[in-house]
Amino acid sequence: MNLKPIELQVTLSRMQDAAHHQKNSNDKPVLDQERLAMQVEKEQRLAKEKSVEVDETDHAMIRDNQQQQGKDNKDNVEQKEENEEDKKEEEQAASHPFKGKHVDLSL
Repeated sequence: MNLKPIELQVTLSRMQDAAHHQKNSNDKPVLDQERLAMQVEKEQRLAKEKSVEVDETDHAMIRDNQQQQGKDNKDNVEQKEENEEDKKEEEQAASHPFKGKHVDLSL
């Protein structure tokens, strides 16, 4: 394989380009792995922060539900008393001394 000096110049310059491409292709998996590791670490950190926030809101929601249930129980008791009073008033208003209690709907 006889090479002339001009051919050597071209070959050497191309060898440097080829070496650069080879180095990049060899380092690519390592760089990709490092990027993925950093991304996973960042996601884990965000997940930890998010779970703390979610736990805090869950406790607040439970507390709110308990307070709401307490209010609902009081409201239910008051509403039942009002309903009983309304029924008594309706019964008193429904009984009339001159009017009958039965309605004949036959034709």
